[in-house]
Amino acid sequence: MSPIVTAVLATTTCVDNFEETFECNQTVALGGDEDLIPDQNIEASSADGFHNAEFSKLDSGNYWRNAREDANPWIQANLLEISYVHGVVIQGYDGPTSAPCWASKLTIQTGLDVSSIDYIRSSCDEPPMVFTGNSRNNANSPVQVLFPRVVVALIVRLEPMDCYLFDHSSPQCTVLFDVMGCVS
Repeated sequence: MSPIVTAVLATTTCVDNFEETFECNQTVALGGDEDLIPDQNIEASSADGFHNAEFSKLDSGNYWRNAREDANPWIQANLLEISYVHGVVIQGYDGPTSAPCWASKLTIQTGLDVSSIDYIRSSCDEPPMVFTGNSRNNANSPVQVLFPRVVVALIVRLEPMDCYLFDHSSPQCTVLFDVMGCVS
């Protein structure tokens, strides 16, 4: 039997009381499994010159890192079609070309276009949710971040916070990610 998932059908305003129930037959990585996120559809607030936004896919073998002077970094996926989105998978990097680096916390915005993106919240009157990302112990492991409810979105923006290089706080965030969606 398929699990029943509750979806909020709009993200332009907070809608605690408007929900639709649908069957979620399969959860997929929209960038990997469904290929709904081509490299050119990934944008970022900045890049450090070596690790650009298109390197942020989980299977890229590389990573995105914001520019040092970017005080409010973000990276976003522009999906090819409106999708039921219920989370992301985030990963840091601990490979042969870099010291371990990761984002331990993040906020996430979704929407149907850039002008309508809004933070994921547990309810309308709550502040944006702060999600747990990676840690030193799992910098190179994918971490699934699930939303409290499924949203309909074309844009999914991650705002990494509390970023680390080795075991020290860093102004630069290192992120690999994918968007988790529901195929019914």
